[in-house]
Amino acid sequence: MELKEDEKADWYTFCPHEVKEKTGIALYEVYGDDFKDAYDSCVKFYRAGILKVVSQYKAKELWKKVMKVQFETGMPYIAFTCAINRHNPNKHISYIPCVNLCTESFSAVIADEIGHTCNLASVVVGRVALDQLAEVAADTLHILDNGIMLTQSPVAISKAHNELLATVGVGIQGLHDIIAREGKSFYDEAFINFVGEEIAYGCVKKSIELAKKRGCYKAFEGSEWANGNKFEHYKKYSSNPSRWEELQRECNKYGVRNSQMTSPAPNTSTSIFMDAGAGVMPVYSAFFYEDNKDGVMPVVSMFLKENPLSYARSVEKHDPWELTKMIGWLQRWVDTGISAEYVMNKNREGFSAKWLWDTLNEAWRNDNKAVYYIRTIKKGENLVKDNDVCVGCAG
Repeated sequence: MELKEDEKADWYTFCPHEVKEKTGIALYEVYGDDFKDAYDSCVKFYRAGILKVVSQYKAKELWKKVMKVQFETGMPYIAFTCAINRHNPNKHISYIPCVNLCTESFSAVIADEIGHTCNLASVVVGRVALDQLAEVAADTLHILDNGIMLTQSPVAISKAHNELLATVGVGIQGLHDIIAREGKSFYDEAFINFVGEEIAYGCVKKSIELAKKRGCYKAFEGSEWANGNKFEHYKKYSSNPSRWEELQRECNKYGVRNSQMTSPAPNTSTSIFMDAGAGVMPVYSAFFYEDNKDGVMPVVSMFLKENPLSYARSVEKHDPWELTKMIGWLQRWVDTGISAEYVMNKNREGFSAKWLWDTLNEAWRNDNKAVYYIRTIKKGENLVKDNDVCVGCAG
C-alpha cells in the first residue's frame, strides 16, 4: 500500500485473533488487493462496534516513528509481504507471514506443522568466470541438497519443512567484486540481470537433474513450478528465453527437487576470510582492519589494485534509494529474498530525513521484498574509525 508524503489518513491496527473470531477474516493471510478489501472490512466492523481491540494512528506519523527508530537503531527490518507472497512458489501450501533475521530466507509455513529452515551457502562471484557462474551455482545447490539429505533436523517442524519443500538458498558473496573485475556498475541493469540469471539458471537446471534421481519435492504438484508461472516469470526477463523453455519441458517431466533455490545473504563474517565483498551491496570500505578476538588483520577488496575507482565509491557514497533499483533487478532472479543494507550519511551535502523516506518508498516501488539494516553515519563521523576499523563491517 503506497504511502504518500501528504498522507494524513488514519491507520488502524487490529487483534488478528479477535478479527478471526468475530468476522471470520484471516487478516494475516491475505495480501495485495485482498488485503485492502479485508482491511476495509475490518474498519467497517470497528465502526459498527463489532471489533474492540483496535488502535488508531495517523499513517504518516506512524511511518515517521518507524523511520526515527531506524535512524537511531538500524531497525526494525521491513518485509514487504505483498511482494513476498506474489512470488511465493508454494501458494497452494500456505502464506509467507515473515522473514528470517537477515531478510533473505523465508518460505510457506504452517503453525506447529512446518517451520521454515535455512539451508544457505554463497557463491564468491568475484572468483568465478562469467561463463562458469551457472556451473558453480549448480554445484552449490547440489551441496545444499546433500545437506538436507544427510543431516537430521533438531525439531520436528524443521524436518517436516525440509521433506515437504526442500528449500535451499544459493547466495551471492561479493557482487561488488565481480562488478569491479568486469568494469561494470551497480546501475548496469544488463549486467546485474546477467549475473542473477546465470545463477538462477544453474540452480534450476541442477534441481531438475536432482529431481530425476531423487524425486521432486513433495509439494510440487499445484506449485508455481508445476503450473509454469515460475518459468513464465524467468522468460519475461531473460536474454535467452528458449533455454528456460527447455528447462520447463524437463520440469514438466520430472519436477524440481527444491521449491526455492536462491537467497543472497549478508555474508558479513565469512566474507572476511574469503577476501570478498560481504553480499550484494557496495563495500563499506576498500581497505580496513578487522579487529576480533583472534587479533587484528587487514582486509583488502579483491580487485582494489586493478580497479580502485570502483571500490572508491563505497556504499556511503551511493544514493541509497537508487540502490533499490539494483536490488529490484536482482530480485527478478532470486526466488526468496535479498539482504540489503542502506547507509544514511549525514555528512553528505543535501542530506535530510527524506532520504530514508525515499529509500523505503523506492524499495517498495522496485518490488524489493525486504529492507535489512539502516546504518546512519552521524555528523563528523565516518564508517571507518581513526584506527581503520570499519564499523559497518565489524559491527
